[in-house]
Amino acid sequence: MSTPLSQPIVKKIWRALAEFSLLEPDDKVLIGYSGGKDSMFLAYALSQLKPHLRFPIQLVAAHIDLGFGLDISPHKPFLNELGIHLEIVPTQISKILAQPSRQNPCSRCAYFRRGALKKIALELGCNKIALAHHNDDAVETLLLSLFYSGQLKTLAPKTVWDESNLTIIRPLCYLREYYVNRAARDLSCTPLHNPCPHAETSKRAEIKALVRNMTYKNPTVYSNLASSLRSGRPIDLWPAVPTKKELEERFRKFAAKSGDHTEDL
Repeated sequence: MSTPLSQPIVKKIWRALAEFSLLEPDDKVLIGYSGGKDSMFLAYALSQLKPHLRFPIQLVAAHIDLGFGLDISPHKPFLNELGIHLEIVPTQISKILAQPSRQNPCSRCAYFRRGALKKIALELGCNKIALAHHNDDAVETLLLSLFYSGQLKTLAPKTVWDESNLTIIRPLCYLREYYVNRAARDLSCTPLHNPCPHAETSKRAEIKALVRNMTYKNPTVYSNLASSLRSGRPIDLWPAVPTKKELEERFRKFAAKSGDHTEDL
């Protein structure tokens, strides 16, 4: 059997569970299970912490088969040992991604995977979906959103899908990736290689390399980025874009004050 969780890891996961109220009595939690190191560790960590909760929860896992030929069956004994049943959900996502599109393939893949996860969660009677995003994922998503969509947003520790009443939770949100990597090496199962053809050339891979290089030059870069994930931090941005009507009114007021020389501009 795999080695017990270290105290630093337990404290960070426990803090996330308590601070963001990620688990509640009688939750049935679906673990999004890719077979990679992050989802492996999430399944193991939740199974180890489950007996220490003062209320009952259920854990199940679902693997969304994207159609790239990845064989998840070697992981069934590992999950069975943890007492977690694995559902395998076949999809045609790889074929959809092969079709020409102007949209980013990673964004399209994430959209279809979320839909498949939502569907199986509802079929299994789950009220929560646990995803294995760690702190590095949240920081990288913040920069991805800023660079490629002009928005300040990131992965939240807890998100409610109003239309389905499902709650997304991220119990590893306080863990740095290197903690997860080290812990995953001690598990009694080998992580599966990501079969996605875009894995090494994605925008996320570029952002990960950027953060790594900048942090190497200045160790405070990562901690500053992580601090910016919090609302309530000092924000000094331009005001919101005015509507056309508001802008016209401001032009009229400015023209009245300036003697209406706007035609000279």
